[in-house]
Amino acid sequence: GIADPQDFPATVKIDSNNRLVVGGATSTDQFQSTGNILHAIARYTPMGQLDVSFNGDGKAVFGFDSSVFDREYVSDIEFLTDGDILLASAGGSDTALVRLNDNGSFETQFGNGGVLSFSYRSPLADPRDIRVDSLGRILLVGDSYQPGSTATNFAIGRILADGTPDKSF
Repeated sequence: GIADPQDFPATVKIDSNNRLVVGGATSTDQFQSTGNILHAIARYTPMGQLDVSFNGDGKAVFGFDSSVFDREYVSDIEFLTDGDILLASAGGSDTALVRLNDNGSFETQFGNGGVLSFSYRSPLADPRDIRVDSLGRILLVGDSYQPGSTATNFAIGRILADGTPDKSF
Protein backbone atom coordinates (compact mmCIF):
# COMPACT_ATOMS: atom_id res chain seq x y z
CA GLY A 1 0.00 0.00 0.00
CA ILE A 2 0.90 3.65 -0.32
CA ALA A 3 0.39 4.42 3.37
CA ASP A 4 -1.37 2.81 6.33
CA PRO A 5 -4.02 2.14 7.23
CA GLN A 6 -6.18 2.45 4.09
CA ASP A 7 -5.49 3.30 0.42
CA PHE A 8 -7.91 4.11 -2.40
CA PRO A 9 -6.73 3.87 -6.02
CA ALA A 10 -8.56 6.14 -8.49
CA THR A 11 -6.45 6.18 -11.65
CA VAL A 12 -3.59 4.26 -13.22
CA LYS A 13 -1.34 5.17 -16.16
CA ILE A 14 1.82 3.80 -17.79
CA ASP A 15 4.58 6.30 -18.56
CA SER A 16 6.95 6.26 -21.54
CA ASN A 17 9.42 4.10 -19.56
CA ASN A 18 6.72 1.44 -18.94
CA ARG A 19 6.47 2.37 -15.27
CA LEU A 20 3.05 1.98 -13.70
CA VAL A 21 1.83 5.10 -11.88
CA VAL A 22 -1.16 4.78 -9.53
CA GLY A 23 -2.95 7.80 -8.10
CA GLY A 24 -5.67 8.05 -5.53
CA ALA A 25 -5.85 8.70 -1.81
CA THR A 26 -4.83 7.40 1.56
CA SER A 27 -6.64 7.81 4.85
CA THR A 28 -4.88 8.91 8.00
CA ASP A 29 -7.05 6.55 10.05
CA GLN A 30 -8.61 3.15 9.48
CA PHE A 31 -12.24 4.25 9.66
CA GLN A 32 -11.90 7.67 7.97
CA SER A 33 -13.59 9.25 10.97
CA THR A 34 -10.83 11.23 12.67
CA GLY A 35 -8.42 12.06 9.87
CA ASN A 36 -8.19 13.50 6.43
CA ILE A 37 -7.99 11.64 3.16
CA LEU A 38 -4.87 12.83 1.36
CA HIS A 39 -3.47 12.61 -2.17
CA ALA A 40 -1.42 9.49 -2.79
CA ILE A 41 0.67 8.44 -5.75
CA ALA A 42 2.92 5.43 -6.24
CA ARG A 43 5.21 4.47 -9.10
CA TYR A 44 6.22 0.91 -9.93
CA THR A 45 8.98 -0.43 -12.16
CA PRO A 46 8.06 -2.47 -15.24
CA MET A 47 8.68 -5.56 -13.06
CA GLY A 48 6.07 -4.45 -10.49
CA GLN A 49 8.39 -3.27 -7.70
CA LEU A 50 8.06 0.15 -6.06
CA ASP A 51 10.34 2.53 -7.96
CA VAL A 52 12.68 3.94 -5.29
CA SER A 53 13.88 6.65 -7.71
CA PHE A 54 10.46 8.23 -7.10
CA ASN A 55 10.49 10.12 -3.78
CA GLY A 56 13.00 7.68 -2.24
CA ASP A 57 10.51 4.86 -1.67
CA GLY A 58 8.25 4.83 -4.73
CA LYS A 59 5.35 6.65 -3.11
CA ALA A 60 4.24 10.12 -2.12
CA VAL A 61 1.44 11.36 0.13
CA PHE A 62 0.54 15.02 0.39
CA GLY A 63 -2.28 17.43 1.10
CA PHE A 64 -2.64 21.13 0.66
CA ASP A 65 -6.20 21.93 1.66
CA SER A 66 -6.39 22.75 5.37
CA SER A 67 -10.11 21.99 5.71
CA VAL A 68 -10.95 19.58 8.52
CA PHE A 69 -11.97 16.15 7.20
CA ASP A 70 -11.07 17.10 3.67
CA ARG A 71 -11.25 14.35 1.07
CA GLU A 72 -8.46 15.08 -1.41
CA TYR A 73 -7.44 12.54 -4.03
CA VAL A 74 -5.58 12.23 -7.33
CA SER A 75 -8.29 11.89 -9.98
CA ASP A 76 -6.09 11.79 -13.10
CA ILE A 77 -2.46 11.60 -14.20
CA GLU A 78 -0.79 12.97 -17.33
CA PHE A 79 2.86 12.68 -18.33
CA LEU A 80 4.67 15.67 -19.81
CA THR A 81 7.33 15.45 -22.51
CA ASP A 82 10.07 16.59 -20.09
CA GLY A 83 9.35 13.65 -17.75
CA ASP A 84 7.31 15.62 -15.23
CA ILE A 85 4.02 14.25 -13.93
CA LEU A 86 0.83 16.32 -13.89
CA LEU A 87 -1.88 15.35 -11.40
CA ALA A 88 -5.49 16.47 -11.19
CA SER A 89 -6.65 17.01 -7.62
CA ALA A 90 -10.25 16.40 -6.64
CA GLY A 91 -12.22 16.34 -3.43
CA GLY A 92 -10.78 19.53 -1.93
CA SER A 93 -12.43 22.90 -1.67
CA ASP A 94 -10.66 24.05 -4.84
CA THR A 95 -9.68 22.37 -8.07
CA ALA A 96 -5.94 21.96 -8.36
CA LEU A 97 -3.25 20.77 -10.70
CA VAL A 98 -0.06 19.41 -9.17
CA ARG A 99 3.18 19.10 -11.10
CA LEU A 100 5.84 16.71 -9.88
CA ASN A 101 9.33 16.22 -11.23
CA ASP A 102 10.25 12.74 -12.45
CA ASN A 103 11.85 12.07 -9.03
CA GLY A 104 8.58 12.80 -7.18
CA SER A 105 9.47 16.27 -5.86
CA PHE A 106 7.21 19.25 -6.51
CA GLU A 107 8.07 21.28 -9.63
CA THR A 108 8.38 24.60 -7.79
CA GLN A 109 8.30 26.73 -10.96
CA PHE A 110 4.69 25.62 -11.56
CA GLY A 111 1.90 27.44 -9.71
CA ASN A 112 2.65 27.96 -6.02
CA GLY A 113 5.42 25.50 -5.20
CA GLY A 114 4.15 22.90 -7.66
CA VAL A 115 0.44 23.37 -6.94
CA LEU A 116 -1.87 25.44 -9.11
CA SER A 117 -5.08 25.85 -7.13
CA PHE A 118 -8.05 27.77 -8.45
CA SER A 119 -11.76 28.03 -7.91
CA TYR A 120 -13.38 26.13 -10.77
CA ARG A 121 -16.88 27.51 -11.37
CA SER A 122 -17.96 26.67 -7.82
CA PRO A 123 -16.33 25.87 -4.49
CA LEU A 124 -17.10 22.17 -4.96
CA ALA A 125 -15.59 20.90 -8.20
CA ASP A 126 -13.96 17.65 -9.20
CA PRO A 127 -11.63 17.39 -12.19
CA ARG A 128 -12.07 14.09 -14.00
CA ASP A 129 -9.55 14.21 -16.84
CA ILE A 130 -6.51 16.21 -17.93
CA ARG A 131 -4.80 16.29 -21.29
CA VAL A 132 -1.87 18.24 -22.67
CA ASP A 133 -2.09 19.43 -26.28
CA SER A 134 0.78 19.79 -28.76
CA LEU A 135 1.44 23.37 -27.58
CA GLY A 136 1.78 22.31 -23.93
CA ARG A 137 -1.60 23.74 -22.91
CA ILE A 138 -3.37 21.76 -20.22
CA LEU A 139 -7.04 20.92 -20.74
CA LEU A 140 -9.02 20.11 -17.61
CA VAL A 141 -12.57 18.75 -17.55
CA GLY A 142 -14.75 17.84 -14.62
CA ASP A 143 -17.89 18.32 -12.62
CA SER A 144 -19.02 21.60 -11.14
CA TYR A 145 -21.52 21.41 -8.29
CA GLN A 146 -23.91 24.21 -7.48
CA PRO A 147 -24.05 24.93 -3.71
CA GLY A 148 -27.35 23.81 -2.22
CA SER A 149 -28.15 21.55 -5.16
CA THR A 150 -27.48 17.96 -6.14
CA ALA A 151 -27.17 18.96 -9.80
CA THR A 152 -23.82 18.87 -11.54
CA ASN A 153 -22.61 20.85 -14.51
CA PHE A 154 -19.92 20.01 -17.04
CA ALA A 155 -16.87 22.26 -16.67
CA ILE A 156 -13.82 22.69 -18.89
CA GLY A 157 -10.80 24.95 -18.64
CA ARG A 158 -7.43 25.42 -20.28
CA ILE A 159 -4.17 26.29 -18.57
CA LEU A 160 -1.12 27.58 -20.43
CA ALA A 161 2.15 25.64 -20.23
CA ASP A 162 3.52 28.12 -17.66
CA GLY A 163 0.62 27.34 -15.29
CA THR A 164 -1.50 30.44 -15.88
CA PRO A 165 -5.18 30.21 -16.89
CA ASP A 166 -5.73 30.64 -20.62
CA LYS A 167 -8.05 33.67 -20.66
CA SER A 168 -8.60 33.27 -24.43
CA PHE A 169 -10.39 29.98 -23.87
